[in-house]
Amino acid sequence: AAMGEHLLFVNNRMEIIREFLEAMEGFGCGYEIDATDSGTEAVKLLEEKKYKVVVTGINLSTYGGAKLIEYLNQNLPHTVCIVYTRRIEPAYLKLLVNERRVFRIFQKPTDYKTLYEAIQDGFSYYGSEEAKRQERKGMDQEIQKRLEACQELQETLKPRAEEKEELMAFMQGMLGA
Repeated sequence: AAMGEHLLFVNNRMEIIREFLEAMEGFGCGYEIDATDSGTEAVKLLEEKKYKVVVTGINLSTYGGAKLIEYLNQNLPHTVCIVYTRRIEPAYLKLLVNERRVFRIFQKPTDYKTLYEAIQDGFSYYGSEEAKRQERKGMDQEIQKRLEACQELQETLKPRAEEKEELMAFMQGMLGA
């Protein structure tokens, strides 16, 4: 995988974390994976490092998955978020789909191959969105440059307009004489 393909896996059960890490190793994924069973710890990690994809459970101790997803939405809106949880309330599912930027939602047991494919999709989605953002930034800079060029042109023309007025006044004075 390319440099800086960081993945954060958050789950309240250590055995799930171990299974996940083993599975990812088995698929030969080249991502750098950090894993934690604590939501608070997850936020700390997110503040220190740039993760492109976060896979989180909902039932986390200390700082719940719901709060973690909200934190991502508010502070790291470009990070791709995948939910992997044991059970999910239909009402909450609706919230995730409608109001939170969640890329995919899986309920356990989901085989790790499916999860791995979703993670790969997440990384390529991040990449294409990043490319679009760069393109927009480039276009914005181009527009800014052109605006500045126009302003410069106006500044250059301004004295000439004043000169023209002076000339007109002079000519009118001459004609009046």
